[in-house]
Amino acid sequence: MTPLANLISALAQVLDIAINLMFLVLLARVIISWVQPATKHPVSQAVYTVTEPVLFPIRRFMSKYTGSLGIDLSPIVVFLALIFIQGFVVRTLQQMALSLAI
Repeated sequence: MTPLANLISALAQVLDIAINLMFLVLLARVIISWVQPATKHPVSQAVYTVTEPVLFPIRRFMSKYTGSLGIDLSPIVVFLALIFIQGFVVRTLQQMALSLAI
């Protein structure tokens, strides 16, 4: 493989791992919000610290259109965005690396 193909392949792998980690942290946030929404545990605070910068802008944008449903749908939007990025961007990078390797 060429150095550029290796670089693109490594970038795709790192992005894939980062998306998987964010998916798991977001899933933990959803579960924590169902079990103990106002917990002071350090792990739950870390989960909130990691996910809030991603969820807050989406929550603010969606509140204009959904009003006060009483249900936070922003994690669903982020899950769908992560699935799209993983399916499109990561796979495109992997295919680019393979085409450059030939």
